[in-house]
Amino acid sequence: HKGPRFAVGSVFHLPVLPDSCDLGMNLFAPLCAAEIFRVLKPGGVFLLGVPDRRHLWQLKQAVYEEPYENELKAPFLPGFSLLYRIIAQQKLLSIDLYKYFSEL
Repeated sequence: HKGPRFAVGSVFHLPVLPDSCDLGMNLFAPLCAAEIFRVLKPGGVFLLGVPDRRHLWQLKQAVYEEPYENELKAPFLPGFSLLYRIIAQQKLLSIDLYKYFSEL
């Protein structure tokens, strides 16, 4: 059967072979860049989603007496180069990822 395959594993030990993935993705989770680098094929793409300063702001206002903003800092990802930076504010972006990245 051809098509996407899915597996669950630790971000520090992904259950896939080296150089076997076209795409890696990390959304608001702990990051082990070396493990992503290990499993990506040469020319593979890695999508990283990081929270904005006020991510979950309404929840923080309800829970904390003094809500705090998230610290924004550029991730250090040895071996990777930045192709695009997309900033989504207020609205969820809907992007056809296959089309978006096939044009690179």
